[in-house]
Amino acid sequence: MELPRHILDRVERLYSYHQRTKLSAMGARLAPPEGADYVPNPVRVFLNHPKVALPTTLLDAPVGMLTLLNAGQDALPESLRAPPQDAKTLASWLYYAAGETKHAAGRHSTWNRPFPDADATFPFEIYVAAFAVKGIEPGLYHFCPREFALRRLREGAAPLLQIKRGRPDLEFLKTLPAAILVAANYWKAVYRYRRRAYRAMLIHAGQMVQNVISAGAGLGIQTVTRLRMNDSNMRELIGCPLDEPLATAESVLAMVAWADRAVAPIQIPAGAATVPMPAIVRPQLSVKVLEDEASTEPLFVHHDCVAPGVAVREIHPPLTELSPLPPQFRAARMPFDDDLEGSQGGLPVRAVMTERRSVLAMAKNHNIPRNALVAINRVAFRGGSFFPMFPDGPHVATIRPFWILHEVMGFDPGIWYYHPPADTWGILRPSAGQSRDGRFRREARYIAGDLDAFGDAAAVCVMTANLHALLTQGGPDAYRLAHLEAGIAAQRIYLAATALGLGTVVSQTYYDDDCRNFLALNKTGWEVLALVAIGRPGNPAAAQFDQQVNATAQTYFHHG
Repeated sequence: MELPRHILDRVERLYSYHQRTKLSAMGARLAPPEGADYVPNPVRVFLNHPKVALPTTLLDAPVGMLTLLNAGQDALPESLRAPPQDAKTLASWLYYAAGETKHAAGRHSTWNRPFPDADATFPFEIYVAAFAVKGIEPGLYHFCPREFALRRLREGAAPLLQIKRGRPDLEFLKTLPAAILVAANYWKAVYRYRRRAYRAMLIHAGQMVQNVISAGAGLGIQTVTRLRMNDSNMRELIGCPLDEPLATAESVLAMVAWADRAVAPIQIPAGAATVPMPAIVRPQLSVKVLEDEASTEPLFVHHDCVAPGVAVREIHPPLTELSPLPPQFRAARMPFDDDLEGSQGGLPVRAVMTERRSVLAMAKNHNIPRNALVAINRVAFRGGSFFPMFPDGPHVATIRPFWILHEVMGFDPGIWYYHPPADTWGILRPSAGQSRDGRFRREARYIAGDLDAFGDAAAVCVMTANLHALLTQGGPDAYRLAHLEAGIAAQRIYLAATALGLGTVVSQTYYDDDCRNFLALNKTGWEVLALVAIGRPGNPAAAQFDQQVNATAQTYFHHG
């Protein structure tokens, strides 16, 4: 069924935005504005709202990350499932998913978070809608990692009523302990990526969504994820109206609900109904903010994706089964040993979430085992998707990965394609005889925005989506959903690779059309959404993934 004209107008604006924000070697560079007054504070603190300190003695998460990504809750013994529905469990969840896990003091003090952001922008905010968590009064809270505390923004059952207003599919929330909301922070993204910020912050948000899911699963928490929320409801909930200036604008992009049935469900007063919620004053993160058209455009792009009046369109087959390659393309399943040569699931969730982040330098000419790549790829792209996307099988809905392989044992170097619906691999173009060293290292480095790590890595994943088909048939929000899913898959790669002692880095500044040309997608509707490199860390110290908790984190852990 063809979309109405006013919806197609949004689709055309989104497609135009994507084309105009492409990067090229000869184009303008993405650079933050000069001057310290523009640098955003990495954390937002609602100082005028009540502070609720979180426990600093937290639960352990000992299961192997790779095992968890493969098997989900089945990877945990019964004793670790359904943890207590209290402040300690919530604090553990927030710390592993979005806390500050390391602090390097000095002239330029830096904080690590369990998130591989090479640019350290962290363009998102975390909110907690607490319904029935022992030790936390019901209400809406903002999580501040620097304080390791919650700041209460709304009280009582009002946040629950607001979230499920007009959404009968969310009635189940009233029986759950809590939900975590992932919101985009526009200015932090615009500061680093300018007009391209909307694309970048969606990838980051998708990564954070997967972090929340994996951290919860490692603690034994069941989760239900929604990638489509009612935008106007969420704006009112977090107190950020449509006309909020760029300096303080935010949008809720996804929700991860604590899906274990509440021991003591929230009591909603008889006859309770939603009431208008006042705006919440947000502290500005920097002294100055850019206000030109290129900087404010991401706000309007988001509105085109999710504006009120645009129906929630579910993404079903055949849109979830698309392939960039012809049906006659030869592909086969790649065998591998589930045990990963005795890795026992790799590092535990605790260590993966609290160890070092992006590896900006890769060790050139160091290969990785076939089993490792196949396992990483499988958990990334065969881990399913989330509402409103419904693929016909346990695979991602919109993303299709190409792999540029340099040094992977058991794979010929070259360009490979992996088809998630069928779990099959096929080589598109061997690099032997086509490049100086028999590898596409120079090409991979170039298309990734001239980043050395992508030429030195053992493997590079290029995530693509058929934006033309998705937007014209699935509606404008398919643009946002595809980018979120690319971020989710990128984070699964990061978590699995880290569990196996490998380094990763994500490029947000790749050369779009050069990537498409290199993969022979230039005459199709397929577009590149993200690049991820995997390899041995170039810094020897970075290769030592110590399973003992680092000194900063030791104050938070209690091994019972």
